[in-house]
Amino acid sequence: MLTIQNALLGSAEVESEKELEDTIRDFNKKAKSYPTMVDLFKTDKDPAMLICLNGSDETILLWNDPEGIPSFTSRSKDHDEGVVIFDENTNYTELSKRFLIKLDDGIKAIKEFLRTNELPSSINWEKS
Repeated sequence: MLTIQNALLGSAEVESEKELEDTIRDFNKKAKSYPTMVDLFKTDKDPAMLICLNGSDETILLWNDPEGIPSFTSRSKDHDEGVVIFDENTNYTELSKRFLIKLDDGIKAIKEFLRTNELPSSINWEKS
């Protein structure tokens, strides 16, 4: 099981990869007018991920260690310059566009995390 939560978009517990994908796509549609960060975690003791959603076909993933410290960020092959802004509970965060990956690749990586509880190898990462 994986918990997906955001202060404004709500929360959901998903048990299957299909539920996971449907929930992330639903949250992404809602985030079109409100680019935001969404928490993904199994338990408080496990590593967790953040997915940054903005209603587009791109996203940013952040991998947190068990203490909640971001240690890896998704890495794009397509972008190098510019920033994107996301809201994390009214704290605006600027992230480099070099971290943007395709939403489909992000969902694939989250499914891998759901299965393995480890840093997904299906995408490129940059150490934070």
